[in-house]
Amino acid sequence: MIQEHLEYFITHLTVERGLSQNSIHAYTADLKAFIQYLADEHQISDADKVDRELILDYLGELKDHGAEVTTLARKLVSIRLFFRFMAAEKLIKADVSALMDSPRLWKMLPDFLTEEEAKRLMTAFSGNPKEPLECRNRVIIELLYACGLRVSEAANALLLFNNSGRASLMYFCSNFSAGTPMGTIRSLLPLPHTRINASSKSKLDKSALAASETRS
Repeated sequence: MIQEHLEYFITHLTVERGLSQNSIHAYTADLKAFIQYLADEHQISDADKVDRELILDYLGELKDHGAEVTTLARKLVSIRLFFRFMAAEKLIKADVSALMDSPRLWKMLPDFLTEEEAKRLMTAFSGNPKEPLECRNRVIIELLYACGLRVSEAANALLLFNNSGRASLMYFCSNFSAGTPMGTIRSLLPLPHTRINASSKSKLDKSALAASETRS
């Protein structure tokens, strides 16, 4: 049974490999939690009945409960060492963890905004043309969301006005991605619903100057 194999593995770590008590305690805790999961969720006590999908399901459940990627990687290391040991000692027919990715290469899918969160983000600033900073902040949020810009690209974007107060936004490539030379104009984005008068433009210019002086 897998619990008996665990005791054998811990003895191996202690006597033959001479690991520290902290390391042994960490391996023991990780593997006992995994064995408990197998018993509670799948009624499995035989190591030969464990497959790769069960291991992934276990790690996925931990992720859903908020475990960090570093924690998941450590637990995967413990499981892989355990199964490698059992296979070497002929306690199981095959090491089902052998083909699993190394934790150094293992990545989780990134979190993303729900539809409701996206709506709240887009309405965080009203974009009222009578409030220049509100308008600017709304443009920044929409630009980042719609164009997938880096923060540095959005920060270096230029807001251009024609004689009638209509605005366009020009932003630049901040690196060599997609084969675009650094500093090359990536896009000139018209803002058809944005009009600003001379007084408001002056306020924006002063705000931009103050922010620039603060950064420098």
